[in-house]
Amino acid sequence: MMDVIDISNHDRDFEFSAVRVDAAIFKASQGMHTPDKLFERHLANALDNGVTRLGAFHFADPSNTPAQDADLFLRKVRPYLDRLDGLVLDWEPVEAQQGNVAWCAEFVRIIKAEQPLPVDFYANYSVCDEFRWQPVRDHGCRLWLADYGANEPTGWKIPNTRTPSGWDGLLLGHQYTEHGRIGGYAGDLDLNRFFHWFNTDPPPPVEPPVRPRIEIPPLSPDDPAVDIELPGGARGLGCRCMAITLPLIEADMLARGLIRQNLDFFQWGYNRGRVRASADTHDKGGVADNGQWSPAQRQVWADWGTMPFPRTREFGWTEGEHLHVVWYGCPHQMESTAGQVRSGLAGRDGLKADSVRNFIKPTRTWQDAVRAYSAALPANPRPLHIDKDDIDMASIEELRQIVFEVVEGRLYAIVRDQAKEGARDALFTQYPKLPRGADNSTPYKDGTTSVAAEAQYDHFNKDLVLGAIRELRTEVTALRAEVARLRGGTLRAPDTF
Repeated sequence: MMDVIDISNHDRDFEFSAVRVDAAIFKASQGMHTPDKLFERHLANALDNGVTRLGAFHFADPSNTPAQDADLFLRKVRPYLDRLDGLVLDWEPVEAQQGNVAWCAEFVRIIKAEQPLPVDFYANYSVCDEFRWQPVRDHGCRLWLADYGANEPTGWKIPNTRTPSGWDGLLLGHQYTEHGRIGGYAGDLDLNRFFHWFNTDPPPPVEPPVRPRIEIPPLSPDDPAVDIELPGGARGLGCRCMAITLPLIEADMLARGLIRQNLDFFQWGYNRGRVRASADTHDKGGVADNGQWSPAQRQVWADWGTMPFPRTREFGWTEGEHLHVVWYGCPHQMESTAGQVRSGLAGRDGLKADSVRNFIKPTRTWQDAVRAYSAALPANPRPLHIDKDDIDMASIEELRQIVFEVVEGRLYAIVRDQAKEGARDALFTQYPKLPRGADNSTPYKDGTTSVAAEAQYDHFNKDLVLGAIRELRTEVTALRAEVARLRGGTLRAPDTF
């Protein structure tokens, strides 16, 4: 993974010599009339400072034709194609044009036909998720996703990335803030975590998560209710069967792209006497009403050993639509609830009339589903011990980010101030021909130093600061190498489920 910045003419004072980045993408043009005036300068500055993973993007204006926009972009980047790794269409139009998929697909087609580099697509989460971008993906585009969350000022970090519908396996990178703060630059920056780099890098191998095996404890009808809170935020009262399986079901649906963030419940178990319309089935555990009921979602529920009854208009339900989910194998249910499972397994709808429906149904209990899940997990994950404390890789990454923030942010000011103090006595040793004040004294001691001396002092002070930063960077580079070694598999940190 790489820490990547994207900059334009708005980042006029950006200098690659002062910051740490793994790669950069530059704005080259906008619309059909506006080339970026600093594109060449930023590109040359990056190359001069050893940053060689580079890309360029075009900010689209769909009030023009795709060919008009493509013409300017190609004229701007064509002289530099041998120094770039990829090109990007930046799609941020007014709301009325956000779904103009055909425009984007035609722009990408033209650019790909006129030059050899890969062409990818940039847009925000809601635009990517709402519209059907298959014609763009058909041209080989991967997604550079803009998704900021709260977007508070932040430094380099590992973002919590969610994938828009249809883009599974196609995420190029994630722009997670437009208020990025990194050492060596005073203003806001767009910060990005790239998972791989255009088409020059294959996607990194995805290691399966290492989780402990799930032990099913002894269960009794007398077990008390459990206050369940899922990772996605849903919360309510259920039984131990629900508490074990619901996090697994939510994670499974997220991985399949069937839900965006979390399972959505509006009725749980243990509502004693308060849900008369459901024939008291919600009075105890092993039951919940879910707000997501597509066939694919119902299949996942069934795979995890529950009987999902769709209570929707499609099946004659005239009240609030929902999915009535009942756990197969749960000992905590009301008898009426357990009877619904038997009805569903027999191909009926579990309502008073017990009509034949043949809904999607489970083929195993929830206990058997969890046992099958556990059997596929590694048996003995090795913990990582540092100072006798177990930590995970996120902690190591956080430590690395803190070190960089301190070294290239706060310590920069400290080193600078120390350099000022030491510079006065060292100036004439370092620069014997430095002009002196009117009384031949050291500059700044009597306030009569010349302009030339003042300029030479500033230059010397800058050398001291940059030299100290280079030494500190060497230490941090060693730390990064150690982090890479740990992440390379010689040690493994445990995940907690």
